[in-house]
Amino acid sequence: MANFKSILLCLHGHLKIVVVEGVMEDITLDGHKVGRKSQGEITTAFPNLIGKPTNLRQIEQGLDQINRLFSRQATINLGAGSNSGGSILDVHIEKQKPWLITLSSDNLGAKATGIYQTRLSLSFDDLLGINDQWSFSYQRSMDGSPHHFSHKRPNSDTLTGSFSLPYGTWTTGFDGTWSQYHSSVKGIFSDIMTAGKSLSLTPWISRVIDRDQEGKTWVTGRLTWKYSDNFIMGSRVDVSSRKLAIATFELDHSRKWLGGELSAHIGFHKGLAILGAYDDKEQENATKNSPKGQFSKLSFSLGYVRPFSLHQYNFRYNTLFSGQLSPDTLFSSEQISLGGSSSVRGVREAIYYGNNGVFWRNELSLLLPGFSSRMGRKFMSQFSPYMALDLGAVANDVSKNSFGGRLVGATLGFHATGDITDVDVSYSNILTQSTVREKGNKTGLFQVRALLRF
Repeated sequence: MANFKSILLCLHGHLKIVVVEGVMEDITLDGHKVGRKSQGEITTAFPNLIGKPTNLRQIEQGLDQINRLFSRQATINLGAGSNSGGSILDVHIEKQKPWLITLSSDNLGAKATGIYQTRLSLSFDDLLGINDQWSFSYQRSMDGSPHHFSHKRPNSDTLTGSFSLPYGTWTTGFDGTWSQYHSSVKGIFSDIMTAGKSLSLTPWISRVIDRDQEGKTWVTGRLTWKYSDNFIMGSRVDVSSRKLAIATFELDHSRKWLGGELSAHIGFHKGLAILGAYDDKEQENATKNSPKGQFSKLSFSLGYVRPFSLHQYNFRYNTLFSGQLSPDTLFSSEQISLGGSSSVRGVREAIYYGNNGVFWRNELSLLLPGFSSRMGRKFMSQFSPYMALDLGAVANDVSKNSFGGRLVGATLGFHATGDITDVDVSYSNILTQSTVREKGNKTGLFQVRALLRF
């Protein structure tokens, strides 16, 4: 049959194949022309596409910009236009309520500022109609219980705020944090009252520079300005009070890999003598190993999440390797620390801290179904027992304000997730430690975290 068609083609003429480059004719919303009310959403997600060659990667990027909002779920349909090679992008956006309130409590705080923490968060989507996102929170730390609000020391207050705004492959935003604490230290004759406050402001801008069907790469630039003031018995402690300005350049990549999700990050941080920040050249009494305001630091991380099945059971493995390197002596706020819920679990306070170090967190979860009823799923749609093993090391160099060592911790717990609740209960302990444990920094922690969504 194929030979017969070839003979006919040779006898009757030539076959001409014309390849026409696809062009984006228009973008519609639910099959209709985009109205004025929705123009900002479409323009910031899919800018400058009309009249240009159809680019699937740019369309995927626009979907990501809409779907990053917790109240939005966008899908698209790419259909034929009225002209040869023309395409029409039709966007459908499912919208939920544009605000979210969460209330959470835990016992993961520090002894110096209160181990019980209660946090109220409020988030908004699309307030300006341009796929913008806003978030604000207030956290109170105290002793006694998670809801024991009093002026009794120790206690602390933290306010945070952030917003982000997209435009195609670009996203810009601003993060801010203000905090204060009141504590006390046992003295020979009476308690010594301590207090402090801090502020951090960070504008940032990010751009996706490459993407394909499996992953994407993006770069981010940040400028952080922060200050801290600390007081003992009402007098300012100059040695621990300072301003810092830090420029950061980050390169990130995420992709699907071997049935899981791989993420990689590298960041370069440089301290700057601007905006009234600590200037090394103005420090007359500084030595070669004094902490540097104009420091250089490299941070990095590699993470992987992989779901898998074994004997009809569903599991999830989550691993993260993270660390930093610096040739300089750093202030404590820029150092890496080991010990605590964000690094090596098993102890409340950091055991080691320094300029150079790494840690490796591993967690294996068994994913079990929760309640099947509609009401039950609100409180527990999935129940996940898990076990974790964390390892870390910090380089020891007392001359550069680094108290290092090696640390291994283990955790057993469960995580219950529902539509309106999250509960995490765990027990962690330190398995090995390369130095003698300090008195007062107790290992073996029973931790509870609970969150309620409104």
